[in-house]
Amino acid sequence: MRIAFIVLGVFKGLTHWFLKPRRRYTSNNKVEWMVERLIQGFLIMWAILFIRWVILISIATMRHFGIID
Repeated sequence: MRIAFIVLGVFKGLTHWFLKPRRRYTSNNKVEWMVERLIQGFLIMWAILFIRWVILISIATMRHFGIID
């Protein structure tokens, strides 16, 4: 149970770090916009891959136990 709290704490810290507002280091708004879109695209790509993996594992588990032929 203690490990679960540690994992949740790490996840909360990483989530806070990913979603915190970033300091603006340049006056070029177009570059900042492009970097934001690049990071968002990267996170969306990983979210899609994770969702596909969960679906694949769920279907494989159901097939293994005979729920789906």
